[in-house]
Amino acid sequence: MLFMDTLVVAGTGKAIVKGTGKSTEIGKIARALEEIVEEQTRFHREIASLSNIIGKAVAVLVAIIACVVLFLHNAQPIEALIFSISLAVAAIPEGLPAVVTISLALATRKMLKQKSLVRKLPVIESLGSVDVICTDKTGTITENKMAVQEIYCNGEYLGAEEAREKAKKSEGIAELLFCGMAANDTMQGKSEGGKKTFNGEPTELALAIFAASAGISAEGVKRLREIPFSSQRKRMSVVAEMGGKVISYSKGAPEVILESCTHALLEGKKAKLDEKTRKQILGADAGMASKALRVLAFAKKELRGANGDEAESGMIFLGLQGMIDPPRSEVAGAIAIAKQAGIRVIMLTGDNKLTAKAIAGKIGIMGRVIGGEELEKMPKDEFGRAVGECNIFARVTPGQKFSILKALKAKGFSVAMTGDGVNDAPALKEADVGIAMGIRGSDVAKEASDIVLLDDNFATIVEAVRHGRGVFDNIQKFVFFMLSHNLAEVLVVFIASLAKAMAFTPVMLLWINLVTDGLPAIALGSDEPAANVMNRPPRKKNEEIVNGKSIRLMLTIGSIITAILLAIFFSYLPKGLALAQTVTFTAIVFYELMFISVIKRQEGISIFANKWIVAAVAASMLLQLAVLYTPAAAWFGVVALGLNEWLVIISGGALSYLLNTIAMKMMGQGKTLAAAG
Repeated sequence: MLFMDTLVVAGTGKAIVKGTGKSTEIGKIARALEEIVEEQTRFHREIASLSNIIGKAVAVLVAIIACVVLFLHNAQPIEALIFSISLAVAAIPEGLPAVVTISLALATRKMLKQKSLVRKLPVIESLGSVDVICTDKTGTITENKMAVQEIYCNGEYLGAEEAREKAKKSEGIAELLFCGMAANDTMQGKSEGGKKTFNGEPTELALAIFAASAGISAEGVKRLREIPFSSQRKRMSVVAEMGGKVISYSKGAPEVILESCTHALLEGKKAKLDEKTRKQILGADAGMASKALRVLAFAKKELRGANGDEAESGMIFLGLQGMIDPPRSEVAGAIAIAKQAGIRVIMLTGDNKLTAKAIAGKIGIMGRVIGGEELEKMPKDEFGRAVGECNIFARVTPGQKFSILKALKAKGFSVAMTGDGVNDAPALKEADVGIAMGIRGSDVAKEASDIVLLDDNFATIVEAVRHGRGVFDNIQKFVFFMLSHNLAEVLVVFIASLAKAMAFTPVMLLWINLVTDGLPAIALGSDEPAANVMNRPPRKKNEEIVNGKSIRLMLTIGSIITAILLAIFFSYLPKGLALAQTVTFTAIVFYELMFISVIKRQEGISIFANKWIVAAVAASMLLQLAVLYTPAAAWFGVVALGLNEWLVIISGGALSYLLNTIAMKMMGQGKTLAAAG
């Protein structure tokens, strides 16, 4: 069978076209990808919703204040308009898009250094809310470095070293190892020193290297045709000519190979394969699989010709070879971190149930194992229950992976899914976070994914989740910081205007917006993830960036700042409007900058831990001082402040810092703003 998008290396032949375009296998996958509608991420929907709410609220407040300025202050319409526009600019957190982009970009850069290539920026935050990771076993959880560790031949188990020695004397062992080399797509070559080298897929590579180490060679074997492996067939066969005979060599899942055998090779002699021997072989398979070995069975058959249909029936069973693909050393620790973070890890593998359970046990994934055949027979409701409870799935096909993903999403889980093959593409696109393998992944899988793992390592996924959570925390801190103080600005202006006084001029409002909502606020987006970010569960699907608790806290902090600023403004108003405005104007800038330290303290982190925040705060303070003590003062309508005014500002700042800290502790803010939900 020829498949579209595969390469013909050499040769000629005739073929009957069964389908073209979307009727081909690759076409079916392409059609499946087209049918999957990519939705806007939950995070983007939340940002859009928040922006809409803020916009409407600011529009109402600005309209009210404009009316107050126009009618109570007897201002000209153009003056009221300018003031209203300035207040609107100051009240709206227009730095939010910049912070979101900067936070995502910085996280992308850090993740790339840790071998995660982000293809779609918004997915970083989606990673932070993932509560299920569905991962392949081979190469992601394991090292993808297979080596034959044990064989079963002539009714006995042999370790790799013993098998090598006995292969020189035992025809049965030699035939078993030769079959592993013949039914194999590994390419053989020679190094510069003349030593044999092999290049191919890890499982086949292990078989070829093991056979070669026992002195077995496939020279003189002329390959005639191949019946390729598929996840449905669970086997592959090669028809070859050797010594004037045409022989079919086959390898695959023990239960599948055994089903096609009528005889077994025992001590070099062909013997009838009775029920007792079959049970012994299946028992040997189970025993090897329980040691976390990946077990393959091998069989052969002499044919009359190369083109018959009987190449995979009536075969002679040769034996079993068990290979070990050890778990990566860091995976068990990464899975423990994932569990601690409230993330469920599900292992999906093509191996049998015993091998899957043994490997899963080594890395800390426990529980029931369900096989692909069981899933196939399950009614829809039972399938849903199984997916909701089971963490280990064996002998699953790409189609079943997709069904498992759909069932998890239907239950409300946020799912990250790994994949490497062309058939995995639909599942990667459907997942909340699709993660393709960079080393062994197909181009189609990478194109359908959101993230590519450059090292194919599960531990890299957990590290990416940490950065995703950090991004959400940073954006939440920014929103909290901005809205708390923007509220104070609006309240101060509104209450002062009711007393027929103007707390800030339009230029002052715009300047406050620049020096506090600019660099310092954006610098919050560069914070590293908090130390405890993986000690808490993923945020719930209904948890908003701004929730009930954070709104109450913002109102409290905004009110504290407003009360202190109004006290300062009205105490200095009898001494002149310019002085009152200058002191209040300077106070609000310094109080907003000081509040960053309050936020950082609640995280248990010093403000000096982030050099960008320190630089941004210092720059904003210097700019404010420049406004007060340079010719720029005339442009802003401010006056130089003396020692008494500075003592008042500092005293008010100390009170603000104390009351804000108490408010955050009393309202259960905990170590991070992310705990607000």
